[in-house]
Amino acid sequence: MTLHPPSPCGHSASLPVYQAHALRNDARHHILVCVGLPDASDLRFLAELPQRVPHQHHCLMLEDDGDGNLPPAQTARLMPLLSEARTGWHLYLSGPEAGLWPLYVQAIQAGMQPQEISLHRHDSAMRPIYCVHCGTRQQAASQAPQPICGCCGVALEIRDHFSRVQGAYLGVVANADQPYARAST
Repeated sequence: MTLHPPSPCGHSASLPVYQAHALRNDARHHILVCVGLPDASDLRFLAELPQRVPHQHHCLMLEDDGDGNLPPAQTARLMPLLSEARTGWHLYLSGPEAGLWPLYVQAIQAGMQPQEISLHRHDSAMRPIYCVHCGTRQQAASQAPQPICGCCGVALEIRDHFSRVQGAYLGVVANADQPYARAST
């Protein structure tokens, strides 16, 4: 008996699904939030919004730290728009993966529903990871087979599981026989 049947789409059901920008025709108002520098797709979407939905959109550009992480002052800039949001509004979040998820959580906490939020991830060599041993959220190279936790020093195995609450892929100790051993260098 299989406790966790494979996903019909071929990947873990917890992994986020990112989309190309597409205007939601069923939405009455549109909010586009770009984290960091806009990519080519963002620029096309920015040009499309005023033509297709004049007076029914907001655009917000947030500055990241260069790795996709948002300082709290930047994250707070979304709150005034979320406080105005009503049924029929759609939020488009675009940027590096690390910057999208704090905004996603903020929007959910403000009362938006997951189906009212579209996520567009920029290509990045980094991905957010969460060390379950020390509770630290950090960045690691996307292709790193066993990144080292920058806080507790443990070599981590990155699971095929994404925590939307933490906004990161979960990392567990790579060597279960030595769960508290620091990685050797």
